[in-house]
Amino acid sequence: MRRVIPLLAIATVVLAAAGCGSDTRSGTAGDARSKTLVYGVNLKSQGPWDPHVGAVGLDRVVNRAAYDTLVAYAGTDYAKVVPDLAKEWTVSPDAKTFTFTLDPAAKFATGRTVTAEDVRWSFTRLKNLAGPPSYLAGPIDTVAAPDPATVVVTLKSPDVSFLRQFVDGHFSVLDKETATAHGATDATDAAKTDTATNWLSANSAGSGPYKIESWDAGSRLVMVKNAAAWRPTAYFEKIILQDVPTPDAQLAALKRGEIDLTQALGNSLLQPLGSETKLQVAGSPGLTWYLLGMTRDAKNDPNLAKQQVQAAIHKALDYQGIGQLAEGLQQWYAMIPPFIPGGVAEEEAPKQDLEGAKALMAGAGVGGGFETELCTTTSTDHQPSALDLAQKVQADLQNIGIKVKIDGQENSAFLTKYRAAKCKMVLTIDGPAFPDPSHIVPYLPDGARALRMGWTSANAGWDGAKYTAAAKQALTQTDETQRVQLWHDVAAGMNTDGPWVGLASVPYKFAADARIKGFDQATNQVTLLDVTVLSRA
Repeated sequence: MRRVIPLLAIATVVLAAAGCGSDTRSGTAGDARSKTLVYGVNLKSQGPWDPHVGAVGLDRVVNRAAYDTLVAYAGTDYAKVVPDLAKEWTVSPDAKTFTFTLDPAAKFATGRTVTAEDVRWSFTRLKNLAGPPSYLAGPIDTVAAPDPATVVVTLKSPDVSFLRQFVDGHFSVLDKETATAHGATDATDAAKTDTATNWLSANSAGSGPYKIESWDAGSRLVMVKNAAAWRPTAYFEKIILQDVPTPDAQLAALKRGEIDLTQALGNSLLQPLGSETKLQVAGSPGLTWYLLGMTRDAKNDPNLAKQQVQAAIHKALDYQGIGQLAEGLQQWYAMIPPFIPGGVAEEEAPKQDLEGAKALMAGAGVGGGFETELCTTTSTDHQPSALDLAQKVQADLQNIGIKVKIDGQENSAFLTKYRAAKCKMVLTIDGPAFPDPSHIVPYLPDGARALRMGWTSANAGWDGAKYTAAAKQALTQTDETQRVQLWHDVAAGMNTDGPWVGLASVPYKFAADARIKGFDQATNQVTLLDVTVLSRA
């Protein structure tokens, strides 16, 4: 049974961990408390903290604090990849081989120098564990360590954007010597023989600014500053992830000074904080998006699969109205959002044109309209819900004679139907694995998402071959300006009559003590929250 700590006891627990007195107000209970960052989170179902196994959200925070990756993003600038463990790298002309030179100063918390063998072993373990994040290493063919400072990663297929995958915390580099001493292995049967995950949840084997000190499952995770950090820049001596189960409880605890920041909160909780001088709202653009899909399979829906009908749907949507469904909703103007390189800007955004849509319907021979079905989830984990957007789409398409029946099901049943390619239309909540324009590859012909809508190379339709060719070129284009432009052109082109419509996303926003500084560089959709760059004024 999960241990539950009463909310009023949080302050006592936190202060005991910080080694300070009874004043719960952050920064006024002595130096120990001021140098302790308390992050109020829902720890239910969180963990394990093994970076090659955990994949439930907060692992991104812990991975960034306790481990390093070969490369990183420069804060929220998704256009720029900067050195982390690797001081430099090259990409082969065929975009399949990445060669990294490690920073000789990089050391693990044990004092051992980070070597290429540690990297090779870590990436191989990630792949062979066959856990939730292992798919990230699927495109890798080989990882070699020709000398202690050089790592060579070769992909199965060209993909210059894979450099950005190495930013993901699941590509964290572990101290091979420490991890293997506690049961870790990179063997091909690691999924059965590796026994290190429990140890790696209560300890860590990284080179990051912090080390895991303890893990009370479902209750509290404590990380302490790594005294041997090779980049000793962290401000806080201790980071505590404290279980505070609900958004309302997190905000209440923040106002009492028992925690320093919350998880993501809805706009209804954040909006009243504008008058709170002791609190601040921080965050970054969200990558969890609302996506509309239309089948390309004429056997599934012969009317919907027509080019002119899909073009009509693009014109019939009330994009401005969709963006106003909820406060804070961030409108996407294509399958690549404006805050990612290659994104379609507002001035290029599609506009509602009902007369144009009706003309296209007539040209398709369905001027009198037709009936179809839209699948969606009834989950309310996100606001507005997918069902809210589905109803808005339903109303918009009614204007051009398309009568949409909404098939709303609980999430698992919805996903079963969607993944089986049985939806005619779909309104789903999805999200790219990393903030790069190449995230749309799964939505192009033969991609995992595209197959769900019947979009295959054998059924590419009027535009699929064009987008596939552009994507293939972009994946091998090493000139960044040209690469980004290619992806932009694909996304902009799909706004006309593609089978997908990127609608909107909810920004990732949370509340924090006003004295916590550094959020401008701490929040992005890869690390979620980089606590290593935060400080207290």
